[in-house]
Amino acid sequence: MIADEASAYRAAHERWASIAHPLGGLGTLEETIARIARLKRTTDFRLDRRAVVVMCADNGVVAEGVSQSGCETTSVIAQALAAGTSSVCLLARSARARVVAADVGMAIPVDDERLVSAAVARGTHNIAEGPAMTEAEFSRALEAGGRIMARVARQGCDIVCLGEMGIGNTTTATAVACALLGLDPDHATGPGAGLPQDALARKADAVRRALAANGFPVGQSVGSDARGDEGRNAQRALRCLGGFDLVAMAGAAIEARRLRVPVVVDGMVGQASALAALLMDPATADALVLSHVSSEPASRSLCDALGQRIGDAPAICAGMHLGEGAGAVCMLGLLDAAFELFSRGTTFGELDMEAYRDHRLC
Repeated sequence: MIADEASAYRAAHERWASIAHPLGGLGTLEETIARIARLKRTTDFRLDRRAVVVMCADNGVVAEGVSQSGCETTSVIAQALAAGTSSVCLLARSARARVVAADVGMAIPVDDERLVSAAVARGTHNIAEGPAMTEAEFSRALEAGGRIMARVARQGCDIVCLGEMGIGNTTTATAVACALLGLDPDHATGPGAGLPQDALARKADAVRRALAANGFPVGQSVGSDARGDEGRNAQRALRCLGGFDLVAMAGAAIEARRLRVPVVVDGMVGQASALAALLMDPATADALVLSHVSSEPASRSLCDALGQRIGDAPAICAGMHLGEGAGAVCMLGLLDAAFELFSRGTTFGELDMEAYRDHRLC
């Protein structure tokens, strides 16, 4: 074990520089591996034991016609998650990851002991009319996410992919992104799981009304508060505009940093939650690994904001928008490849070659 984070981070970059390959040849993946070394305070770590944690919850804003299906779909997919047959379960199998699905607030509960029972309430309130949840419910959802992460870590886990399932949650996540970054709903709102083009205006209007109903001026980000209440405002945005899934993911990310377990962030929904989490607790940034830029319009802005704060960028730009943590799982394959080179790569010295000089430092 290396004594401190800075030494581990420096040692990781020195290891990359010693490997016989073009300097920085794997781009952002090299920085991601170095950041994981810093989090774990050693270059001698493993990524063998991995889990996908999927938070399932429902959102009252579906009453605004923002989705082509209702809360019954959340329950159907949650059942498939528990049974190991959903989309992300199949992807996870190829990535040697186990899936842990949790009910943190589904409207229609699923009677399956394989699903972690942590429901705060049976869905949130309609954000277009007022706050999604009470302060007490927010606290319970945040704590539930932390407990789920702690449980997964106790069972043995080197890295966690965070995912979600909840009809209507691209609407709640877009609203959170608009509040956090000052985005215009007309430009930030996307089709989610497949909303018809002619219904997008209705969805954007629901986001706009949610911002107004909860006291978030359009075009003004929480970071623009001159009093420096960024964390408190982010918490309010997550409570008033988000869902139990977003809050639970934030709680899981905050706990993961405490446990020194890296968490791979999925698409736009996960990115909105992750940004709120690190604004509430800046240390959380150390644990976050960005996977991909989603095809949802708000994703690019969220990735830029996250990237500025954590010093890294998503490795995948493939127009994905599956949800359930699918993009995060795909990132595991890239991390495996990068880690193989990092841990086993032939060095310049072993080839009796002069190491490349980094002329960017000259």
